[in-house]
Formats: sequence, structure tokens, C-alpha cells
Amino acid sequence: MEKHGRTLAVVTRPYAYMHEVYDQQVIVNVPQGFVTDFASIPKPLQAIIPPFGRHAPAAVLHDYLYAIGQKKARPLADRLFLHAMREAGVPAFRRSLMYRMVRLFGGGGYGLREDWMFVDTENGDPAEPPFDHTGISWAPEKPKRGRKAKTAPPADDMRPA
Repeated sequence: MEKHGRTLAVVTRPYAYMHEVYDQQVIVNVPQGFVTDFASIPKPLQAIIPPFGRHAPAAVLHDYLYAIGQKKARPLADRLFLHAMREAGVPAFRRSLMYRMVRLFGGGGYGLREDWMFVDTENGDPAEPPFDHTGISWAPEKPKRGRKAKTAPPADDMRPA
């Protein structure tokens, strides 16, 4: 399966990611059947950063959060991408570069309805999303002035496979 010359993949089992942000646990559940292109790396840069690699689970999470496109939550989606890459052991230079690229150039892909794609994992046919993405709420409140955000690694049973 391809879209705009990019190889697509299907999440074959639910994928959960948990991280503490602003003293609140944020849990993102990527449902089975979600279609992703992993990291949307332009062809000229793929020699430096391939679309697949240690960063792939973080890229799936990021694709899903961008597909949801919750209003005013793009910075948090990008931050969770950075944290998930760190937890997956992506080298500092690569994760920093990827984070900066999504911050600088990712805005055009945030909340695109065409990226809200699902397929039936049994037969590969297009499928209806398991729920309406407009009702999703996952962005925690920002901390009050003077309070720092805390982070914590996900529990062992919530780590990407």
C-alpha cells in the first residue's frame, strides 16, 4: 500500500503509549487498523534518516496524534514524539533533528482528514474508524506559572513492542 509515493503500514494490534506531562498521565491508544507511513522523511533525506528504524513506534504515535489533529495540541504531539524516541533509544542527534523537522515543517500535515485512515486487519479492506476522532481529548492542562512539567517513562507493559 502506498500514498504519495510513501509506503504505508497498518497497526495490527492496539498500541498504547503513556507519559507524564504537566503532572498528569497522558495515555494515547493507537487502535488496530490505523494506517501510518511511519516517519514522513523526504526522499533526499532518507539516506540520513530512513522512514523505518528505532524511531518507528514513536513515528506511529506521532502520525496518529497528527491524524487526530486536536486543536492547539500539535506542540504536545511533537513533544510526545521526542519523548517516545528517547525512550526507544534513538540517538540524540537523530531525535533532535527529527523533532526540529516536525516542529518546523509538520504543521501542514496536522489534522488532515485524509490521514484518518483505517483498514480491516483481517482482509485489508478499508474500514470505518473505531470511533470519531473529533471527540478525542488527550491534551492535559498546562501547569500554572512557575511549575515545571515532569516526565516519566511508560510502564513496562505500555512500552512499544
